[in-house]
Amino acid sequence: MTDEEINAYRWALQNQGSVVETCTFVSTSEDRDIAMSFANQNNTHKQRVLTIFNFPVKCETAITLLNSVGQYECISEYSYEKEVLVLPFTLFKVTSLKRNCTSDVYE
Repeated sequence: MTDEEINAYRWALQNQGSVVETCTFVSTSEDRDIAMSFANQNNTHKQRVLTIFNFPVKCETAITLLNSVGQYECISEYSYEKEVLVLPFTLFKVTSLKRNCTSDVYE
């Protein structure tokens, strides 16, 4: 994530009631360790960020690619990643933004 994108999250956090919108597809995982492994991949031009989405009710723009019901095949090529795809234009509130000193990852 760029510094400008992180600043937008900071702004949303400081301005209660504000929302942030995804502009692209966001690939996430239900497994925090797997998500952290992607956040830890070296990218010299961007900040490393672990975004945790909390959907208290079913989100129509977050598609689980892992078949948890057993009726259909897994859509993801890597089923062990427990991937969830968040579609562009999904709105969400930022409730926390901190930098983990140990991992140097924003959470």
